[in-house]
Amino acid sequence: AKVEYHDPYIEHIHHEHEGWHMDSVKDMMHSVKDADMVVIITDHKAYDYADIVAAAQSVFDSRNATRKFVNNSEKVVRL
Repeated sequence: AKVEYHDPYIEHIHHEHEGWHMDSVKDMMHSVKDADMVVIITDHKAYDYADIVAAAQSVFDSRNATRKFVNNSEKVVRL
């Protein structure tokens, strides 16, 4: 799987023990549109979750961040 992430507060992740690192994508909405699935693991106020859901093919929302505007959407699965 190709995994990317975006976080406005954490620009880089480095795992010394396993020897890998990742950089936060610069254009989040481009990545959202290209992804097979978007996984929401943090409910940041900076994100427009309605736009993310509209642009995504599929969303797994582990934080219930989409609760206010998504009712029974087939593309959103909530934990």
